[in-house]
Amino acid sequence: MKLCITFTLCALLYLTGPTLGHLKDLTPEQQCQNLNPDDCNIYNPICGDGVTYSHMCDLCKTRKRSGHRIPIAHAGPCPRG
Repeated sequence: MKLCITFTLCALLYLTGPTLGHLKDLTPEQQCQNLNPDDCNIYNPICGDGVTYSHMCDLCKTRKRSGHRIPIAHAGPCPRG
């Protein structure tokens, strides 16, 4: 039973990912400079300008394509409204 609880807690910590607090202090250019390509295959939603991006890589691709400095609102999906 303890093993099951430990495994569940570890899985939740892994799946929740970073809070992105450290990224909010950087410029949009700095946020996209050092992305790990392996992280681009893991679903880790980010809310930016009211749009939910699958991960930071998608947000950076959209920034580059659009030329806009889309701000990060928070980690996780954007609220529906």
